[in-house]
Amino acid sequence: MYYIDTKQELADALHKEQETFEIAGDLINTVLKIKNIGTFSWLVALPAIGTATLATLATTKVGKIATPLTLPIATFYAIGAVPILGLSTTKSAIEIAVAAGGVNALNQLRKYKIIENTKEKLVLKKN
Repeated sequence: MYYIDTKQELADALHKEQETFEIAGDLINTVLKIKNIGTFSWLVALPAIGTATLATLATTKVGKIATPLTLPIATFYAIGAVPILGLSTTKSAIEIAVAAGGVNALNQLRKYKIIENTKEKLVLKKN
């Protein structure tokens, strides 16, 4: 089993298409919110997260020159997801997507099945 404490580790597990993994800490609430959001709400939030992710990735790839342009773009579009997911979950979703290289990781995450959910851990299994 793959054990996850950080957003980067979650992105790696999704990228490697791990069969089963266990999430601990504050990341549990973020993952639950992303997984439990309805399909329609997800379809509304995803483009906002995707655009913010692309702007952030452009900033990290181009460097400091792009920051004055892409940071406001990322912030503007991320605001579209905040009423649906909340500020901290939106921020975390963008961070996970950036770590994974795109929002496809979030779509993959939503496909995993919850097999155990306690205060200490959340165990997900690939469907």
